Amino acid sequence: MYMRLEYWAWNVIADRDMTIHPRYQRLELYGLTAFKVLGGGSGLWLYVRPMSLGKLLEYDKATYLDKEAVTKISDISVYPEDFKAKVFVDGVEVKIKSMQKIEEFSANNKAAPVLGYIINIPSIRKTDMPYAIIKVVGENTELNEKGENIYFYEFSDYQ
Repeated sequence: MYMRLEYWAWNVIADRDMTIHPRYQRLELYGLTAFKVLGGGSGLWLYVRPMSLGKLLEYDKATYLDKEAVTKISDISVYPEDFKAKVFVDGVEVKIKSMQKIEEFSANNKAAPVLGYIINIPSIRKTDMPYAIIKVVGENTELNEKGENIYFYEFSDYQ
């Protein structure tokens, strides 16, 4: 049996032919979302939850193959001292203004908290396209894991 990672591209706008080249090495960046806070500060907010396959594989095989068991006891979070990120908009790297951890809990609060991150980047300028492609590239320095994800951010009329 092979261990497989999931690659998620979020909010994909399929308005033309495109090729998506997912690149990851044992780090899954799950749930990538981009949003603007209306009436708030400048910039765009990104949310992402890195999950470490390397940490999962540290558990015995019977545990990591049992979805119920692994959900209850595993900690596959990447902690702030080990998580590095870069953000690209339409292929150009942008400055990360801030990055903060967020603890999430399962619906029944029986699982260990999972760490997500909220990242603030400068405002995105609208181009001739109705959307921008945002890519987050992450690294877990503890286990030398890398991963990435993309999100198609649609510009709204009320920017």
